[in-house]
Amino acid sequence: MCIFVALSAFGHMITVYISHSRALRECGRQGVLPFPRLWTSVKPFGTPLFPLLVTFIVNCVVLLAPPPGDAYNFIVDCGSYSGYIFNVLLAIGLFRVRAARKKQGLGYREFHIPTPLLVIVLLWYIFVLAMAFVPPKGSLIGSDISFFYAAYPITTIGLVLLCVAYFVVWAKILPRFGGYQHRIGEYTLPNGEKGHTVVKVKNADVEQWDTEHGHVKGGLSGAGFDDDEVASEVHLIANHTNSSNNSDELYKQNEKVVVKT
Repeated sequence: MCIFVALSAFGHMITVYISHSRALRECGRQGVLPFPRLWTSVKPFGTPLFPLLVTFIVNCVVLLAPPPGDAYNFIVDCGSYSGYIFNVLLAIGLFRVRAARKKQGLGYREFHIPTPLLVIVLLWYIFVLAMAFVPPKGSLIGSDISFFYAAYPITTIGLVLLCVAYFVVWAKILPRFGGYQHRIGEYTLPNGEKGHTVVKVKNADVEQWDTEHGHVKGGLSGAGFDDDEVASEVHLIANHTNSSNNSDELYKQNEKVVVKT
């Protein structure tokens, strides 16, 4: 039995390492994290070593630093709750991406989760987030901690709001008083992947920068990694639509000629 428990824990650890390191790398590739090239590099073994190292260090700190008992359980609960919040935002973001692609007349490119299943997943995570505030029967003490049961969701939400406040200061307030604006620069990795980095452009140079780089207005957002592919898809769809329309018109004209004859 101990062997199966150990194998299960090992499998879970490997899954966490892979998913978290890839998520960190993608955040770096999107330009969200500082030093994006450091996060996105896959040298020399073809895997993102720096995100793996950060994930390893964080896991070691969580495992070894907190004393067993309330402190450890509290940190684990906060980590789980933050994951649920992230999954809710991820599902909402996926809906937004689908709406944007539908508006452009684009369908699904590869594997996609069915929309009804995505709705169920979203509702499930919202349910889990809400249930964290339901008190235990006859007590306000948590089941795995010896203090207030809702301490971990309140703390986690507070940390998330602190992150939002940091973003507002970094993306809105500092540029306003510093006389610059953020723009998305693009670079290409040795393996051909494209990445984004956030650059500061002085207000006097913004117009020229936008003209040279084709900045898309609408806040701190890049044009996307798949602009060329999306443009090609739109072009192909437009050509196909025009061809179909021309074919229909030709068919109708021929039909009229046949009838007249």
